[in-house]
Amino acid sequence: MVSYIDVIVPRGGKSLIARVQRDARIPVMGHLEGLCHVYVDRAADLEMAKAITLNAKLRRTGICGAAETLLVDRDCANTHLAPIVTELLDAACEVRGDVGTQQVDQRVKPATTEDWSTEYLDSIISVKLVGGCCHLSLCAAQGRNRKGLMSSCQTMRANRAKLP
Repeated sequence: MVSYIDVIVPRGGKSLIARVQRDARIPVMGHLEGLCHVYVDRAADLEMAKAITLNAKLRRTGICGAAETLLVDRDCANTHLAPIVTELLDAACEVRGDVGTQQVDQRVKPATTEDWSTEYLDSIISVKLVGGCCHLSLCAAQGRNRKGLMSSCQTMRANRAKLP
């Protein structure tokens, strides 16, 4: 097979990727850790934001593509935060949040510094209010810089305006 395959890009959990990297006899491009963020913009449709957030976190919690952090624009916190957090909690997802998030539901646990850079691979999500999409890049960069993790992000908006 070495003469037919140039490189393998494995998809799956951390242990599977590590095994492929360890045992393969051809080059492997892989990553072992990373965090996926979901960002809810002030212009996001609430129903869409709820559906995407629940799917991103709970469809398959044990994969590297599952959302670990939810970032919500402060400008839509009054309308979007409580319904999204309530749906997560009602679906048996543990929510760990900043002070603003803790105020929307007594079931929200206080987030620690480690929560912002943790890949849970479980029904746990950290939730933070942020100052718009410019703050999103900073949050993702801080996560990478703290642990050398690569981040990916989903962004929800209701219009086609470019993110700054």
